[in-house]
Amino acid sequence: MSQGDVKENVDCRDRFDDLFPLPLRAFEELFVQDDNGPLYPAVFSMRFYFERKIDADLAATALNDVMNRQPMLNVRLSRKDDGRLEWVPAGDDDAGGRIFSNEPFDRLRSIDLQNEPPVRLHMNHHPVAANNDETEITFQFHHAIVDGVGAFAVINDWMRAYDRLSSSTESTSPKTKRLKQPKFDMLRNRCRSGLTRSEWFRLARWYWLSLIGFWNFFFNTPIPLVPKSQIGSMSAGTSSVDQPVPIISATIDQDATESLKARAAELEVTTNDLMAVELLATVKQWQTDQQLSSDGSHIRISIPINERGMRHRKMPACNHCTMISLDRRPDQIPIDPRGDSFRKLVQIVHHEIDTVREWRLSLTFWSSLSLFRRLGGLKKWFATEEIRSTCVLTNLGQLGQRLRLPTNQQGEVLVAGNRLTQVEVAAPIRYGTAAAFAVYVYRRQLTITMNYDRTSLSRGQAESLLQQFTDRLGDA
Repeated sequence: MSQGDVKENVDCRDRFDDLFPLPLRAFEELFVQDDNGPLYPAVFSMRFYFERKIDADLAATALNDVMNRQPMLNVRLSRKDDGRLEWVPAGDDDAGGRIFSNEPFDRLRSIDLQNEPPVRLHMNHHPVAANNDETEITFQFHHAIVDGVGAFAVINDWMRAYDRLSSSTESTSPKTKRLKQPKFDMLRNRCRSGLTRSEWFRLARWYWLSLIGFWNFFFNTPIPLVPKSQIGSMSAGTSSVDQPVPIISATIDQDATESLKARAAELEVTTNDLMAVELLATVKQWQTDQQLSSDGSHIRISIPINERGMRHRKMPACNHCTMISLDRRPDQIPIDPRGDSFRKLVQIVHHEIDTVREWRLSLTFWSSLSLFRRLGGLKKWFATEEIRSTCVLTNLGQLGQRLRLPTNQQGEVLVAGNRLTQVEVAAPIRYGTAAAFAVYVYRRQLTITMNYDRTSLSRGQAESLLQQFTDRLGDA
């Protein structure tokens, strides 16, 4: 890096110091309190497969560049004398301590936020031909510092920094020029609505609807994916690189992906609405096929909602999402995707989710967490072995749009001319929520990555569940 770059980085770190300490938001503390590693760590990973070798020195320099753009990568967790948690500066961290190369690496390993960086980068090279190594790049994040959208902001910054620094891109295109610094002070508004008084006035008359969701969350009993007696019953031991990684993926080809979008358009719903109902039907059918009895009243799909808008376009990477729950009794879920009952359910779900988005009802999730933090603490209310949902569905959309870099005719992102051939995103799970599905489109194909609880599901059960979900989406 040039002396000018180094000076700019030092100045950025100095400006970070003005931010800290930052009190934890209730949403962030939820992931601290509910981090039950090693089996249920509140971490998620994103793996990227490149056609050729990634230079380790440039990767470290690029990560250092990102660390000087993103304050939440430079924090440690600290507890004040009164017991409250806050983020404090990490000190003299550098990127070298966060990069692991060609060594055993567990994507699901827990992160000690008090003593470790909240993000890790792992590089693994696979020789495929003379002078040619394929490379796996894996980012691992603690969910207390960023959500999925925030993580992609970090990764986008890293890829663009690597592209800019690479000797093969000396004649840098406008897309790979040095990025402008985000507005660090906006981190003070993370996990806050930011609504103006007039916006609150417009939305307030509909907030009674959020009470229905609040009631349903606590008084509907989620049906676990497997009976309670099976949760944690399999001998998986602690997370280990010597065991099969409980992360599996399936891809729907381009034609089937377009058919799925066309079917959603024909139903006048979003693709996400359609996938959520297909997952409800998948769980119901899979449990029937597996001859599993139901412990509970409703199949519940937890769905993250990104709360960023145009006003947040300069916000640094952080957590700024909420969660909603889609609850249905098994007798309310039709299996036949072509039947009128299924069509009606999809349209009802679309109306429910559209209402939540239109009237910002999901914002009550943050305020509810803050209330429970005052009423005895989040650990008492949420960090328990009580089952909160059947499974999780997170839709990351078009990855090519999130990774703002040049693409080829196949829709593959190019980083310093190196083709990004495959992406794998593993969302976190918790006790009793035995599967988390991340769905996204890359290379014009829909990919579903499933992280599952290997102490509750066998590999065969997990594969059959993913296959049934994939088949339903692919048969659109």
